[in-house]
Amino acid sequence: PRTMSYWCFAPSLAMRELSDLGLRSILVTSGTLSPLLSFSLELGLDFPIQLENSHVIQPHQVHVRVIGHGVSNKLLKSTYDRRDNPEYLLELGNTLVSLSKIIPDGVLVFFPSYGVMDACVEAWGGPARRPTWQKNNNNKQQNFFAKRGKKQNSSSAKKYSFPFAPNYYTSTNGTAATPWTRLLSSKSIVLEPKSSSDLKDALSEFHKFIDNPQSKGCFLMGVCRGKISEGIDFADKAARAVIITGLPFAPYMDPKVKLKREFLDCAKATHSVRPSGD
Repeated sequence: PRTMSYWCFAPSLAMRELSDLGLRSILVTSGTLSPLLSFSLELGLDFPIQLENSHVIQPHQVHVRVIGHGVSNKLLKSTYDRRDNPEYLLELGNTLVSLSKIIPDGVLVFFPSYGVMDACVEAWGGPARRPTWQKNNNNKQQNFFAKRGKKQNSSSAKKYSFPFAPNYYTSTNGTAATPWTRLLSSKSIVLEPKSSSDLKDALSEFHKFIDNPQSKGCFLMGVCRGKISEGIDFADKAARAVIITGLPFAPYMDPKVKLKREFLDCAKATHSVRPSGD
């Protein structure tokens, strides 16, 4: 069966309905409206009064850097065709291990999607989201969990919380060193849960690891546009660094993306994205 879809690519249609109501003022506020000119054209409204403030963080307080190559000089490029590349996954994991040794306290790590995050964690030797994930030469499932105390034995926390274990993974216990075990030897790790009901517990685990005097910090791994990427304040030692491993670009040839691109190209040619009166 074929499906016919009707998609609106002009938000100005909805805004025109508000404008036609004769409203005296329309206030639009956000931290991500820039550039204001294109935003105004998209909404089809003129904004005679505009206020654009500088960021509260001063330039000397933050260091931004693009890391194009990892610790062994291999390319760190999270394009769609490379996200399952074993060489890329291993290089990314080893680079995070290296960074974990010089960045104190909390570190936020963002992936393009839950699928990419799960693939990376599994490739590094961490927990897979399936019943059996990896077997050793004796055909037994390897133990990737650090030993827990009795008070930390909740089945819910085990899904996404992995405590700092500096001495657990050594050559004497028969577990080979992997990026995952090496990360745990530097910091605790909390994975963003897919279920919103688990988010509160996951954040509680994260802050517990951060506030522990014996802890060296914690990785909080999540996804762009996910639950932890917006609306949560990670102040001071909760986020000494933010690492973005890749951006969630929409598929280039997706029908909606292709049509939206054509719509914007046409609007650019006519210098407007406002709908006609027809």
